[in-house]
Amino acid sequence: MRASAVMDELGEAVRTVASLQGRTYPYPVEAITPPAAIIPYPDIQYDVTAGRGSDQLDFSIVILTSPVSDRAGRDRLLAYMDGSGAESIKAAVEAYNYTAFDSVRIQSCTVEQYIIGDIAYWAAIFALDLIGPGTT
Repeated sequence: MRASAVMDELGEAVRTVASLQGRTYPYPVEAITPPAAIIPYPDIQYDVTAGRGSDQLDFSIVILTSPVSDRAGRDRLLAYMDGSGAESIKAAVEAYNYTAFDSVRIQSCTVEQYIIGDIAYWAAIFALDLIGPGTT
């Protein structure tokens, strides 16, 4: 499984959320216009099954809605964190038809400040588990 292909497909899944079309980056960036989504680099666990059968990639998806000094971003951030609905990142990611890997599950979501450039944004950070073939 190629991590770059996984990042690209995760980006496509997140883009199915209408408010994030054109604002989803399947790579780290230096500047954004909120709301925006970023797919940072993964942690990789090799050989989860024997004989290079599968690897596990631990990804996160970062959704940024507003600078921390802006209270209006709260409701938008919470909508992305819903388990279902049109703005739900969990629903969008888990419903997408992937070819770069076998399965994905969003484990959890936390809210943190996330700094891009010199600006601190409110961010929902989704933790994902991906399983896919150990060979490319």
